[in-house]
Amino acid sequence: MLMCIMYLDGTREFVTVIEGVCADGTALKPTIILKAEEFIAEWFQKVRGVPENILFGRSHNGWTDEKMAMEFLKRNFGSESTTAHKAGDEFRLLLFDGHSSHVNMQFLDFCITQKIIPYCLPPHTTHRLQPLDISIFSPYKHQYQKELTRSFEKHEYGVSKENFSEILMIARRASFTPSNIQSGLRNTGLVSVNRNIVISKIQALPPRSPICNTTETNTSHTAFNSDSMHPELLNTFSVQQIDSLDVPQSRLEIQQQELVALASLRRNDSTEWGLKKIISNLAVSANRGLTEVEEKQRQIRNLKQQLAEIQKK
Repeated sequence: MLMCIMYLDGTREFVTVIEGVCADGTALKPTIILKAEEFIAEWFQKVRGVPENILFGRSHNGWTDEKMAMEFLKRNFGSESTTAHKAGDEFRLLLFDGHSSHVNMQFLDFCITQKIIPYCLPPHTTHRLQPLDISIFSPYKHQYQKELTRSFEKHEYGVSKENFSEILMIARRASFTPSNIQSGLRNTGLVSVNRNIVISKIQALPPRSPICNTTETNTSHTAFNSDSMHPELLNTFSVQQIDSLDVPQSRLEIQQQELVALASLRRNDSTEWGLKKIISNLAVSANRGLTEVEEKQRQIRNLKQQLAEIQKK
């Protein structure tokens, strides 16, 4: 669960959108929090394409608070919720950041009574371990800007409370795809669990031991042992093997080269720790870039399919 804040042009007001995803590639029901003391009926009369399961909230500054977080929690994790039916009688694991709206006794008590295991991600790690940060919010932002541009081209200028949710839902449908959601979970090492990815992503105080465990080298000296998920060290590579490290073409190849680089920086002094952070930043950026490329490819496929259907007619 994460908070996304966007400006409403014209009024320059904050709107908070609380989002969440499931390990099966589905999205939770979002909550949109407007800056308002009271709701005004005109805000919702002309709204199109907004599902009925959207929860609208209000606060004096447009930010989330404990009350709004509880409403989101009850709606998505209560006894009659979709996640409860999926889990049956099993426990559910809920990952979230350390925002005060969901680190309080009311929130945690509800989790316990509903057979939810609450797990707060370590401080300053959500940009590495939060799946929404890794694979969702970049295309989300891109699609939102794209829809704004489309609206301007139709001479529909400005964003207000009356049309914000409509524009947001179009961007949301294009971003919260099963492939994007599962990509974020996979590339943060959360589903399926990959401790090497998790450890390599965490940028906290330098640990006393190496970030990644390494395996014994073998005669083939491959860059990455896919069976054990343990990267080998660069100092075991020949010149030819280093020269053969091509530009990654997939998320797996990005992950492989990132882990090799991180494992090879072993002293953990300030310089090497800085290099580790830069490498991780570049890997996150590359993953986001690939996500956008995949979205473009999906759009191209859809256009080709539409063109083929038109030609048949």
